[in-house]
Amino acid sequence: MTVRNMTEGDLDAAFQINELGIDVDPVDRATLARLFKRSLIALAVTGPSSDMVGFCMITDTRAGELPPRAAWAIGHDGAVLHVERLAFLPEGSGHGLGVDLFDEIDERVGKWARAAGTESTPLTSIIKVEPLNEHGRTFHQIRGFHEIDRQAFGDTTWGLMQKCYDG
Repeated sequence: MTVRNMTEGDLDAAFQINELGIDVDPVDRATLARLFKRSLIALAVTGPSSDMVGFCMITDTRAGELPPRAAWAIGHDGAVLHVERLAFLPEGSGHGLGVDLFDEIDERVGKWARAAGTESTPLTSIIKVEPLNEHGRTFHQIRGFHEIDRQAFGDTTWGLMQKCYDG
């Protein structure tokens, strides 16, 4: 398993992963490409066969037009960075890939926060809370995130999770 920088060449695989991902908004390929280009950090997760099994895109809150839930998240007071897209193939779940990915996110966001020279840099992420995505919520809490807001979009309520990195 490897976490590496995502490239434009990974967009077809990322689109397929996004389509099959759990609790991920569907987007068309063109939108995914725009989100990738706006990403401050874009990471691909590859499995033993070197095929992509997951990806993550983190945007700066000044990134421009985003899907409605992301717009809510980045519009929140103090929001700086946001996990706009995080998806794994269903068969990639439960193998520690999320831990490895978030280790890399912590390293990169921490480095970005120190370079920015601010006292604290918040990173937000959205998880389903009604109906509850218990695995996602627990995982985020273990990684140091805490819920700072909730909002319903249609029949689903989402929690805005936040973790702060020292500058």
